[in-house]
Amino acid sequence: SLINNYNQVNQDQNVVHESTIPNINIELLVPIDNQRTNNQQETSDKGNIQENVRTTKRKRATKSNNITESLSQISISNIVRKRPRSKTMDNIQEQQELNETTSDWKPKYLKLSDQIFKQMLSKSLSDADKFVQLLDTSEKLKYVRTYAHLLNNVFYLKLEESFWEHYKQVCISESIWSSPMLKNIAKENNLCRFKFKTQVQLEKHYQLIQKRLRTAENNLNQYKQQPIHESIDINTLSTIMTAFVRQGQHKLCAEFERKKLILQFDAIDHRLIKTFYNLNPTDDQIRSAKIIWQAAQSKLYAEEQLAILKQRIYTKRLPSSLNILDHSIDNVEYLLKQSIINRDKSATLSFRRLKTIAQFKYDIMTLEMTTVEEIIRSHVNIIADEKKKLIDSAGGQVPIPKSLVQIMNAIAARQSNMVQRSQCILKKKISVFDDAPMTINMAGAVGANRFRNQNIDKIIQREHNSIVQSFKTGLTNNCISYSDQRTKDFFTAVENLLRRLYTTPLPSKLLARTQYESRLIRNTRHHIKKSNIIIRPTDKSKVLHLGSVHDYHRKALQYMSATNAYNEITSGINPC
Repeated sequence: SLINNYNQVNQDQNVVHESTIPNINIELLVPIDNQRTNNQQETSDKGNIQENVRTTKRKRATKSNNITESLSQISISNIVRKRPRSKTMDNIQEQQELNETTSDWKPKYLKLSDQIFKQMLSKSLSDADKFVQLLDTSEKLKYVRTYAHLLNNVFYLKLEESFWEHYKQVCISESIWSSPMLKNIAKENNLCRFKFKTQVQLEKHYQLIQKRLRTAENNLNQYKQQPIHESIDINTLSTIMTAFVRQGQHKLCAEFERKKLILQFDAIDHRLIKTFYNLNPTDDQIRSAKIIWQAAQSKLYAEEQLAILKQRIYTKRLPSSLNILDHSIDNVEYLLKQSIINRDKSATLSFRRLKTIAQFKYDIMTLEMTTVEEIIRSHVNIIADEKKKLIDSAGGQVPIPKSLVQIMNAIAARQSNMVQRSQCILKKKISVFDDAPMTINMAGAVGANRFRNQNIDKIIQREHNSIVQSFKTGLTNNCISYSDQRTKDFFTAVENLLRRLYTTPLPSKLLARTQYESRLIRNTRHHIKKSNIIIRPTDKSKVLHLGSVHDYHRKALQYMSATNAYNEITSGINPC
């Protein structure tokens, strides 16, 4: 087979010199059609297979023609009905796409609370605050919310209409319909999009979107005809609502643009593969191209995993699968609950346990990153090795034959298109970590807050408001109301946790240690604010040293005079 030949060639090369490719399973790289190289084995086993087929024929149940039931037992309901024809996956997928589509990025203004809706409306334009003040009754607010909902539907359907128009243009410009790709070629080359919509399916879907758009526009026009309060101008309402809805659909528009870009990359991928096969490459060149493309695809996937892992470590958002280590690694947590252990010792051991588990999680992710980096290097070596084989196939001709240059350029063009597509997808996945705040900005440490001359309720309320404010942007961008039951439960649980954290008394030794560290921090802050003060890490340990600028200058002069390691230039001319 193709894989065996690839491994055999590498083994022959190892006799002369050690190969740069590590031990990797090439079967995961290229789909192989074993029918071409296993003809001899098939012909030798053909007779045995036919004999097995003859001897293992399935017995079919025969129905007797005799009447075995009485006439009273026979009824029309017992007539055997014809089994209905099952729907294919294409029909099911087409029917699902014809249903009314919804998007997670589409704002839902009717489900927002009045307070959030007014806040979002006031931020849409600079002079929108005056308009918000006019919404002093529930009837006015309901009218404006419904208007925003209907206008949002119109703009959303226009985005879909634009997307399907772009879909049609891409299929025409890239010859998707005029020269379709064979299924076996698409499967062997691991296309990201194996199948595009047919022209009939696209027209059907496009007509459905246009029908929905006309219905949405009619609903909006009919709603405008309803009487409105005298204090609200319809032109001002239309201007503010247009800006408001456009601003709310910012992420939705970006998502549609990303879908258009991905579609363009997929269509270019089809065209580049057809361009490669139109150059009439040899079997060895096709084999090398498949290996290069599959290795490039696997390399891009590994780079995507590596980038996500680095982002998780940077934002301190570990995978949820690592949470199982908090309770299943040992039974220390159960042992620490026993009353025989001193409370101070128990707190110290519990802290050491949590610190050990956290370090173990970090080590696991670091090991995973190292493994992924090794996988990336392996795929890079495979790509370089296959490209070298293509160059060596020219037999040392200088310059390289034009046909071989065209084939290598076609391979590199598809590889570059795969890289651009992967970067677009990776940017989308990385943006998920930027939607929520990286860390919660607490007002100092918990232990330090215990020694401030402030009411504990004010401290809890201030930190609770800080947490709510950090989540406010994410909730507003995703059109989630504060009145939602899940949101209420979450913030209530946070408040209870803060109250329990601040009101639980500390053990005596831990309290004394916290007081000492609090005084140390205050004194350090006081000294740092003084002039001519330097704080720097020491050379032989990991502690910090706080000293005066004059002391550092004096010690530097003493070191220079004692060791003669440096000479001061007094004339301004470098003696060297």
